[in-house]
This record gives sequence, structure tokens and C-alpha cells, in this order.
Amino acid sequence: MCPLGLYVHIPFCKSKCKYCDFCSYIGKLEKYGDAYVDAVCRQIAEMSTLCKDRMVDTIYFGGGTPTMLEAEKIGLILNTIRADYKCTDDVEISCESNPISVYDGYYERLRAVGVNRLSIGAQSMLDSELLALGRTHNAEQFEKSFFAARAAGFENINIDLMYGIPDQTEKTLAESVDRVISLVPQHISVYGLKIEPDTVFYKKRSELALPDEDTEYNMYMEVCKKLEKCEIHKYEISNFAKTGYESRHNLKYWNTDEYLGFGTAAHSYFDFERWEIPRGLEAFINGDYHIQKTFIDEKERITEYVMLRMRLCKGVDYEKFKELFNLNFLDLYGKKLEKFIDGGFVIIGNKNCNFTDNGFCVSNTILSDILEFSNK
Repeated sequence: MCPLGLYVHIPFCKSKCKYCDFCSYIGKLEKYGDAYVDAVCRQIAEMSTLCKDRMVDTIYFGGGTPTMLEAEKIGLILNTIRADYKCTDDVEISCESNPISVYDGYYERLRAVGVNRLSIGAQSMLDSELLALGRTHNAEQFEKSFFAARAAGFENINIDLMYGIPDQTEKTLAESVDRVISLVPQHISVYGLKIEPDTVFYKKRSELALPDEDTEYNMYMEVCKKLEKCEIHKYEISNFAKTGYESRHNLKYWNTDEYLGFGTAAHSYFDFERWEIPRGLEAFINGDYHIQKTFIDEKERITEYVMLRMRLCKGVDYEKFKELFNLNFLDLYGKKLEKFIDGGFVIIGNKNCNFTDNGFCVSNTILSDILEFSNK
């Protein structure tokens, strides 16, 4: 049976971080929380008719802040999935967590309903940087949350970190990375700050003391070195894991595997189509929305596959590419990629093509050069 991933968007937050452009709603949980969960469960049940020949092997609760919901509400959603979908025995069930959204006994209850992987947002281990980002927790609260998760029995935990934070230096980033390493997580995600439209940072972008490009490059390279020394291996441009703890759900995105998304603003990739549910809390609850579907033709599928696979350290496997598209990867892109070999940006091997660490830092430029992007 074909594997399938499921994503569930929980859009409630206590406050909006200054860099965040995700679909989230502040102060709406009490009024809309129960109705939203009911609407998600209805959508899950309705879409199950499409998936009779699929086996769900990953489930991911993202947000927003999923842990603002009672653990039993997450359990209700999981029970709906279990009732209407076939799940593998080892299904990976991930849940994003904000350090101050949990309280005594919460992680135990979350494990009891079936969640077996956590992703906790630290972003930084320095209180001054957390304040600059608009985070509502401090470093001590993060560590308390992490230890509570460990005590509850979670053995697969990701920690999110950011670099390029206003006023951050290579020294302060190294301090954050060292403190996170000392906690011995299984997985670490390290994202460069991006100033997105419709965020507080975007409105104040001219006032932000951001690291320059050379400093950001040094930050990224030093993080890679530190984590590799601790056997936390990079497997994707922003993701590092102990062997065997790579995020199986996120790998679906980079491998262009199929997944369904539930909840407002959720996206899906299914049967060669991209689906998007419009933003709108009340509209989603009332069922007053239309899923926007876009067919992805073969040319665009090839472009997306190369773009996403090249985010992985393994890059594009020639044999797999041939299997999927009945085309030779090097015939299509070999000549264009050759000019990036001497600069130490790309490796063209016998079985696969991949970026070097230096190549990852300029990957967008290289991919823009070799790929033809659709304007639709």
C-alpha cells in the first residue's frame, strides 16, 4: 500500500513572534478551539475516501502552537485518523511545542494519546535574543520544558534554533548551539532568519541590526562543524540528526512524496496536484471554503523534485530520477552543473549529484541558474 503523510494545522498562539508569517490566531482558542477540532475531524473523515489504498506512516501537528490544545483534543484528532485511515505500526507522530504552552503532566498525557516525537522551539538560548524575536519564553523555561519531555518518556525530540537574529554574533550563536548540544537531543533544526512581509520585523526592517552575509555564512558553517563533531549529522540544508532520527515526515516534502493537510491554510500534495485551503478560521469551521487545486505537469514535477532533493545532503539519485521520470538527470542538468564543480559547490558523482557545504550556502542561486521555474 502506498505510504502517505498527514499534516494537521493548529493555528492558535498565545502571541505572534516578530518574524512569524505563519497562519496563526491570537486570543481565539477559548472561543473557537473546540469547534476547530471538530471541523478538522470532519475534514479528516471526509477525505479518507481518497485513501483506501494508502498507509499512513507519518502524522505531523504544526502551527501555530499545537500544544495550546488539551492533549486529549490532539488525541481526538488521532482517534479520528485511526478510525478512518490505515496506519503503520511504527507511524511517526510529531507535535510542535512551545516551552510555555505546556504544564505539569501535559507531556505525559501527550504521550498517552500516541504522540512519539516532539519539536520544541528554542530559537536561541540567550534571553536577550529571545526577547528580540518576540518569544514568550526564556532559556530556563525552555530547558525545563525539555527535561519535562524527557521525564515523560519522549526519546525523539527536535530542537529548533535560528541564526541571523538581530544583534546575534558568531559567539552568541555558538553559546546557544553548545547549550542545546549538552541536552543531547536526537534532532536539531537550524534556520536562518528571513524577513517576511506582513511581520513586525518587515515593518521595522530598516532598524534591525542584522548580521551581514559573510557573518551568516560563518555562522552556518560553524554550526555544521559543531554538530558533526557530536555525530549530529546534516541530512538536509537546515536539519541535523543522530543516525536513524531523521524526520520521516519532513523527508516526504523533500522527496516529493504524497501528503494530505488538514485545517485552515494547510497544503497537500496528492495525485499530482497541489491543494491549498485558504486562510480563515471561521470560514474553515463553518465549511465555507473551497480547496484550491493546481495540477502539476511533468515538467514542473521534475523541477520541483530537483529543487527539493538538492536540499538533501544525498542530493539527486540518478537511478531514482530515471525510475520516476524515465529521463537521464545528467543529460538534463550535467552541463549546467559542471561549472559549479571547480568552485567547490557541487559534486557530480557516479550515482548521485549533491551540494557541498559551500554549495548549500548559495543553493538558491545555483538552482535558479539550472532550473526553469513555472510562472503559473
